[in-house]
Amino acid sequence: MPADYLSLSTDAPIIVSDDTGRSLAQLPCYDLEQGVTFVPRDTCQLRHCTLCLTIGRGIREDCYIDIKIGPDYQEHVDVSYVSGAQRIRVPLSPAATVLLNRYDLEIQSSVPLWIVAEQERFPYLGICLSSSQEENDYLSRLCDSGITAFGWMYGCVGDGLLALHKASGEARYIDALKNQLDCFLTEDAVDYENPRNEVAINDFHSIELTLPFAQIVQLYPDHPSVDAAVNFLRSKRIDSGLIYDGYSITTEGCYTIAYPLMQIGMQRADQELIDWSWQQLALRREALFQDGHIYLRNYEGNKSFEDWSRGVAWYALGHVRTQIANGAEPTPEMLAHFKELAALFVEHQNAQGLWYNFWSQTDLPIDSSGSAGIACALALMVKHGWIDESYLDKARKCLDALQAHLVDGGFLNSVAPNNKRGEEHQRRALRTCEPLGLGLLGQLHAALL
Repeated sequence: MPADYLSLSTDAPIIVSDDTGRSLAQLPCYDLEQGVTFVPRDTCQLRHCTLCLTIGRGIREDCYIDIKIGPDYQEHVDVSYVSGAQRIRVPLSPAATVLLNRYDLEIQSSVPLWIVAEQERFPYLGICLSSSQEENDYLSRLCDSGITAFGWMYGCVGDGLLALHKASGEARYIDALKNQLDCFLTEDAVDYENPRNEVAINDFHSIELTLPFAQIVQLYPDHPSVDAAVNFLRSKRIDSGLIYDGYSITTEGCYTIAYPLMQIGMQRADQELIDWSWQQLALRREALFQDGHIYLRNYEGNKSFEDWSRGVAWYALGHVRTQIANGAEPTPEMLAHFKELAALFVEHQNAQGLWYNFWSQTDLPIDSSGSAGIACALALMVKHGWIDESYLDKARKCLDALQAHLVDGGFLNSVAPNNKRGEEHQRRALRTCEPLGLGLLGQLHAALL
């Protein structure tokens, strides 16, 4: 690690699991509800720094942490509904930074909240003080710190690593992908903790959890968990052919269902799975792409999340990556849709080259994750000759603009929060720092190589 990336140590008890579940990738953690005191390893000579904590288990409740340095300095931070692997960043004032030369750092949360402890496997995830003076190497951070919760979030990371390996030929990306997948894959199963903090073995409760199988089937085509994923999706298929959870038709399914089904179908020469994959895209186009808008959800005709950037990214990446996985040229109808999408995307790209969280809310911050995903889709469409080459400049402009949102040695900030609290919460200014955004940024980088 860089010299000014100061780790902290503590004698607090380390936990990995409890009676109901376990931590992210079974990493050692501290429970902040018990109160933890950290002692700076070296005298802090920085003038400005940020306290960084990585969440070891997501929560679905209100939570606040109190940070104390000495008798007179205290921060009260809202960390409600945080996700596993989310990076909590608390900028410390110059006065607080100076106090670290004299006092320990005390942290306590209002409810049980696990943070990742120091460990060797993913060293940048341990509690630390980060300086703005660090070089932001996002490709290295994707390799050494990209681990996140298994499911759609890790699928974004896995796609980034696999795409970078294919585009560059560099072994570090495939090695990192195998190392991270090894946190979840046993000899005969995928063993992980689901978004409800329940241990699941070859068991899926949501169609959003199957995205990583687009990568797993390419590395380990005969792994038993692939059959488990296919069987789960098969069980969710209704008479119309739609595969869904029974709540809403969503754009996520373009990316988390159609795309892995196509990868598996092509790998196994299974025409039924290939047909199902195309069917998922067609049904979602009909339900979610209407009057020049893309909706995240359609529940019995009631549409929501109009032009939400990450939902648009799922729609675009699902269509583009499914087509690429199939290997054939797009039909005239699909080709026309790609051109229609490209024109729509650049119409709403802002002057900096990014997209707002909701395209109509230009007074609020951008979403870095949705921006990276949309720009990646544009770059891939150009790369395969489906849209005009002039769109490549739009994707490059996005990549350049995202550099301003890198922090702590290369993590991607300004990510729209995990969608646990509905559309109203998404229409606020809150942005997070999460590996899923880093994975989408890696995908964009690979598409532009």
